[in-house]
Amino acid sequence: MTTAATLEPNLVRSLSDTPPPVARLGEIGYFEQAWPIRLILGSFLFLTLPIAAMVLFLPDTPELSAAYIWLFGGTHIVLTQTIYASRANRIYFSSSRRNSIVFFAIPLTLLGCYFALNTLELSKSVPWFALVFWAGLRLFNFLHLTRQTFGVL
Repeated sequence: MTTAATLEPNLVRSLSDTPPPVARLGEIGYFEQAWPIRLILGSFLFLTLPIAAMVLFLPDTPELSAAYIWLFGGTHIVLTQTIYASRANRIYFSSSRRNSIVFFAIPLTLLGCYFALNTLELSKSVPWFALVFWAGLRLFNFLHLTRQTFGVL
């Protein structure tokens, strides 16, 4: 019988250990190239910082908000519509009660609350609801963004 003590030391690893890098043959990965990294870092310097400065120094400019939403919000909305338009995804989304809640009920509830708070001006009459909603939305937004690293949810 083989035990951990009789195995070579470099073969015994815990499940949380990162495996050593493996030499790859073939082409360089997309994010290993220089230009995507420069584009990402440059977009922060030449796009994000100027927009943040305009928001700080020109807060009463609705055109700025519209341009920001058009530039950055559109891609998220188009991606969401594309995912929900796929028949295979809709079958998966409705395959169980849990999936139906996660992919249909929760997004529709969030949109309904957002609509009610802004259109009916509930944040003035029920400020505690607005505080709880926006704080909860912000918390789950971080969860949503970190999960997008591994897939879409």
